[in-house]
Amino acid sequence: MKGRKLSCAATLLVKLSLAFVSSLAAFYLAELAIFFLDTRFVRTRENMARQNGVPFDARTLLEVIEDLQAQGLEAYPIVPPSLVVDFNGIGNDNRKLFSLGGVSRKTTVYCNESGEYAIYESDEHGFNNPAGIWSQEPEVVLIGDSFAQGACVGPGEDVAGQLRELGVNALNLGMGGCGPLLDLAMMKEYAEFLQPKLVLWMYFEGNDLQEIAREKTSFFAQYCFDSGFSQNLILRQAEIDLALMELIQKYKQKEIERIKEEKIRRQRKWASIIKLEALRARLSQVTTPSPRPGHPAPPDPMFETILEKARQHTSSWGGKLCFVYLPEYYRYAGSVDHDSFHQRREVLALVEKLGIPLIDMHEVFLAQPDPLALFPFRIYGHYTARGYRLVAETIISHLQSENIQVKK
Repeated sequence: MKGRKLSCAATLLVKLSLAFVSSLAAFYLAELAIFFLDTRFVRTRENMARQNGVPFDARTLLEVIEDLQAQGLEAYPIVPPSLVVDFNGIGNDNRKLFSLGGVSRKTTVYCNESGEYAIYESDEHGFNNPAGIWSQEPEVVLIGDSFAQGACVGPGEDVAGQLRELGVNALNLGMGGCGPLLDLAMMKEYAEFLQPKLVLWMYFEGNDLQEIAREKTSFFAQYCFDSGFSQNLILRQAEIDLALMELIQKYKQKEIERIKEEKIRRQRKWASIIKLEALRARLSQVTTPSPRPGHPAPPDPMFETILEKARQHTSSWGGKLCFVYLPEYYRYAGSVDHDSFHQRREVLALVEKLGIPLIDMHEVFLAQPDPLALFPFRIYGHYTARGYRLVAETIISHLQSENIQVKK
């Protein structure tokens, strides 16, 4: 009888041990699956390019710049105004600058989403335009972030470049990382100098509202609260160039350190597998409550103030402001409520309330047979050259319908 009890206890212990080992093995298999999916088998741009038979430049931004410099070219990266904010301004401590453009008249290296790096020659104030365009007094000016700047496409394939090809005298003041408050600053520092007939406010739904939270606590808040404030940036390009070159050197050192840290992080990856870090992170995402769909918070009240000041500012020189709504990839990659996604309903209601004309690119993209084809390799990113072309063509149609004459 006693032997039978021991036998039952031993059997139970074996079963428990097997269950524990099986569960532990299942956890580690899940961790390994996440690890390999996140590293080796994820559909990266390079892998997608290979699948589509497209050559892909796998060099880093720094490597591209160094190779161009080795060829005797003065090459620089773009310098987003947000980076200038992070460094608390540029230049002499006694005369700090908060620049909005890049280094002028230089080979500028941007980004790579389709296989080739976007490289262009910057204009007289460091923007993505042909040299000499400022003296032509463009009648249409585009203001916005990387989608206005023409991220990751070749020279002339940005919206402004394609507008020029279609016969509209357009100037690009887009810069990556700009939110609504920096757009207002761009209008005051540069667009006012040109006093164009039309300012196209290129609003990107993916992050413009979120940018306000960061920008309104920065130096640039002055542009919203002081109508007469200006740094006179358009007259200080030589000073801006020198300060930006110094900033780029600081950034380069930080980027080198980041690359080193990334290598160390990869070396420690197997240690993180032992700790089941990826699986625990995924489980925390599952258990963390998400915001209730269909009930987005209203836009920051400062957004209305910024748009109203932009409208008034444009009207002060006899120009018009037009709001161009640019959709993001995830609007078409899954099932979303198009009205509530990224507070679209609230944003469009605000634009209508302020009486600002609207060019709604979401409706145009949605009407396409395959909206995802307007993004490189059909994955998250900026628009393809065809996507930017569609924006330019829609703007032309709007100009024609409103009988706005801005031809060359």
